[in-house]
Amino acid sequence: TIKDVRIMGSEKINLQTEHGVIVSMLHNTGTFDQMILCTHDSNLTLIDNLYIGKATDYDRTSHTIEYEITADNLLKVEQADWGLVKKGDDFEIDTVGYESYSIRVDDKGKIKKKH
Repeated sequence: TIKDVRIMGSEKINLQTEHGVIVSMLHNTGTFDQMILCTHDSNLTLIDNLYIGKATDYDRTSHTIEYEITADNLLKVEQADWGLVKKGDDFEIDTVGYESYSIRVDDKGKIKKKH
């Protein structure tokens, strides 16, 4: 659920789909980028959606989200958490969490997440 609406926009994702299914990423941006993957029919009626996450700017911690279309027509999503990690007597920015998964859109426009 989006509770803090800022600047809304969408980006078409060029996944190869059947039956005119359109895939897009909805972005709610400001000091963060909240991302929701959506599928629509040719009349732009919403079929399905999946909340991807909320990327944040660095403020002692950060959450980044990247995605790409793979050779087998999946959307690969990688999410990383960054923060201060003690190394010796000092603190350095390093990865403190990581998740990777793939998303497939079926021929009816349903979104299927695969870990």
